[in-house]
Amino acid sequence: MKRTLLNGLILCGVFQLIFNQPTLADSQKETMPTVAAPLKGVVKGLQGCKIPVYLPAWLPKLPEPNYASAVLNPPGSDPGYVVRLANQPGDDPPQSSLLFEIYGSKAMGKSKKDGKVSLGSGRIGYLRSSEGGNAGPSIEWESKTNNYSIGKLLTKEDLIKAAKSSVLVPITK
Repeated sequence: MKRTLLNGLILCGVFQLIFNQPTLADSQKETMPTVAAPLKGVVKGLQGCKIPVYLPAWLPKLPEPNYASAVLNPPGSDPGYVVRLANQPGDDPPQSSLLFEIYGSKAMGKSKKDGKVSLGSGRIGYLRSSEGGNAGPSIEWESKTNNYSIGKLLTKEDLIKAAKSSVLVPITK
């Protein structure tokens, strides 16, 4: 029995070396892009989202404590999500406690295209200045038929860096 198992393992390793094919163990490993540490806990809350989810891999140091939340748009509305970091817990913290937000939706309007910013990988973002209840600039970009926005209390430089670092997060629909 032990010899059969050992022969099977050797054969599997030889197959992988010769044909450069992944083994069953390799194919079962999930690869998760790295998202910024404060946002790692919200990925589970985004499962079932009907549009691709982007989250930044980098965020500047933000005031603590900070609480992350993720909310999917309700059924019957346009597919989308919002992820927030705030200095108060909850899915819908007061505007005054928000440190960071990222939205994704099919329904967001076209950006005003104030300032064009290259985000890499062929993505072009548009910088919007602070307006209304927004406590800072934001960057909006489009991906196929979806629109994304990232912003709040980030400096323009940090905002661009966070938007450039955004990665597509695998979500089970």
